[in-house]
Amino acid sequence: FPSHDNGGGVGAVFKLSKNFSLEMDLMYVSKNYFVSGETGAANNVFARYIEIPFVLKAELSRFFALGAGLYVGRAIGPVKLTFAGGGTANYSYGEAALSANEFGVLGAATIRVPVSRRVQIFTEARYLRGFKNIALSVPLDTEVHFTDLRLLLGLTINVDHFSYGYRRWR
Repeated sequence: FPSHDNGGGVGAVFKLSKNFSLEMDLMYVSKNYFVSGETGAANNVFARYIEIPFVLKAELSRFFALGAGLYVGRAIGPVKLTFAGGGTANYSYGEAALSANEFGVLGAATIRVPVSRRVQIFTEARYLRGFKNIALSVPLDTEVHFTDLRLLLGLTINVDHFSYGYRRWR
């Protein structure tokens, strides 16, 4: 299930060469997990995460980039379970027998629109797939994995004119 909730974050892009860069973000996101397996168990898990994606990007042009990478996440706050019978409840991760840690892979496609020499507006589509079954002590046929198609909108500010972390005013 795509998560239909807002989040936000900040990131840094490190140029590795003319055509490749490494992007690292710190993001606050919400996630919905689909639960397959035991009938009568929770069939949807909603949680909020602090997530750190690492994306290697190929800069195909000044306006377009493709990327692939990994992400790690740590849940914060309670987990909301929706049951097959229709009820919902909030639990701690221990009470819900779920791991608060999660990791997976992602693919990204980015479109950039330059506003000035140092500023760009971007939109990025990311597909994320969790590797980890976060279910800890549930029946053997139950799996809880994260899959999402996420749309990011933002502003990139090029800070190449900074020197050793100090700002030069001109």
